[in-house]
Amino acid sequence: MRPIYETASDRYNEGEVLAALTNQWRCEGKKLPVSYHLDYALCVGRTIKALVEIKCRSNELRRYPTVFISLNKIINGKQLADEIGVRFLLVVKMVDGIFYTGVNENYTIDFSGRTRNTRDDADVEPVAHFDVRLFKRLKHDT
Repeated sequence: MRPIYETASDRYNEGEVLAALTNQWRCEGKKLPVSYHLDYALCVGRTIKALVEIKCRSNELRRYPTVFISLNKIINGKQLADEIGVRFLLVVKMVDGIFYTGVNENYTIDFSGRTRNTRDDADVEPVAHFDVRLFKRLKHDT
């Protein structure tokens, strides 16, 4: 089994993003178990309205032409969202704001990932690249 590399700082940043999302969209974020391969379900009451994967990066959104994420997360998120009948959102916190896009077919796939400062063999894998022009800025980000 692969180690979990998430730090206290990662969880803090993720919490800031979740607070901004839930405040703007008037919903509650429910942390999903690790087995779901996604971060949160956004709910109103007990009804799931969307699924969310949150990524925090230390650069501006337009620093690179794409934002990439593990293809495995995309596959799991799309399957779960389809089963529930809700949207699957990729949300990224960058130094210049919080941005989001719906996960659909508008991505390209290659074999890359974390190629600098690789932690283990699983850091380089099939990934989905989302054009930064697809992202919308959250109105009330942190």
